[in-house]
Amino acid sequence: MYAYSNNGLSFRAVDSNYVAQSGEVLFPAIATPAQLSTAFSGYTSAIETMAAPAAGQAVLAQGIAITSTSTPALNGTYALTSGAQSAIMAIMLSIIALGTFPNGALTYTYMDASGTPHIFPSITEFKAFAAAFAAYYGEVVQYIDSAGAAGSIPSSNAVTIT
Repeated sequence: MYAYSNNGLSFRAVDSNYVAQSGEVLFPAIATPAQLSTAFSGYTSAIETMAAPAAGQAVLAQGIAITSTSTPALNGTYALTSGAQSAIMAIMLSIIALGTFPNGALTYTYMDASGTPHIFPSITEFKAFAAAFAAYYGEVVQYIDSAGAAGSIPSSNAVTIT
C-alpha cells in the first residue's frame, strides 16, 4: 500500500493497516497520473510547475541568436549562462562607470557560444547587445525561478538589434 501527499508528488510505502493522515490518500499500488489527478485537485498544476525549470533550462541551452542590422559581423548565437551574464555585466559596469570598454579600449571582442570572436566596434552596439541579452535572459530566468508563474518562454531565440 502507498500513502501519497503533497498534491500527489510525494509517496511512501505503508503497511496494509496504515491509517491515512490528513492530506494523504492511500492506493493499493503505485498510483497512475490519472488516479493522482482525480485524488489531488492540485496534481496537474504541481506537475506543470515542476516542468517549468526544465523547459526554461532547455531554452537557455539554445543561446540567443543575435542579428545586428547595423553590424552584421556581430550576428551569431551567444551563450545564455550565468558566466556570460557576469561577463556582460562587468563590461557594462566599465561602460557606465568609465564611459569606455574595459582597459579604455575603443572596441571589444566577445565570443559567441561556438567560440567565434565578434568585434563590437562601439559602445552603442555593445549596449544594444547587452540590452537584448538582459531582456531575453531575464525573461527566461524569471520563468524558471518562479516555476512558470512569472515570465515566459520566448517563442524564438532570434533577437534583432540595431
